[in-house]
Amino acid sequence: MLPDKIENIFSILKKETNLKLGFHPHDNLRMSTTNSLSAIKKGATIIDASLYGYGKGLANLPLQSFIALIKKLKLRNDIDLNKIIKISNKLYNDKLFIGFNKYLNSRECNLLTGYYNINFDFIKKLKNESIKRNINFIDILLDNSTIRGI
Repeated sequence: MLPDKIENIFSILKKETNLKLGFHPHDNLRMSTTNSLSAIKKGATIIDASLYGYGKGLANLPLQSFIALIKKLKLRNDIDLNKIIKISNKLYNDKLFIGFNKYLNSRECNLLTGYYNINFDFIKKLKNESIKRNINFIDILLDNSTIRGI
């Protein structure tokens, strides 16, 4: 589905019921985030997401990026993005997501550098620092004091 269809459906639902509305987006066309924002705009208060978008396959709303976005848009400030990234990274590194490619780790790096608005030149510095300190690059991104000290 596309955002205009989501908005139409939720407009009708909001008029016809007083129930809390939720949305379970699929990401096959990479529209899960946009469609979720459209659902929220029209009254959805529950959005279903999963780590890395992993459900039956990699076709659900990716939890980490959605939380970063709603925090950036100031729709929710009570969710600890760093904690979720740490947990998902641990699960990934513990190989609980067997069959995932290494690109998922890059997704988290991209998400965090985008969220914190870190430019490309500084990313190279941080990567070098992570190698020098023998620290996972994501852990450096999660530690604001380390970033400020570099």
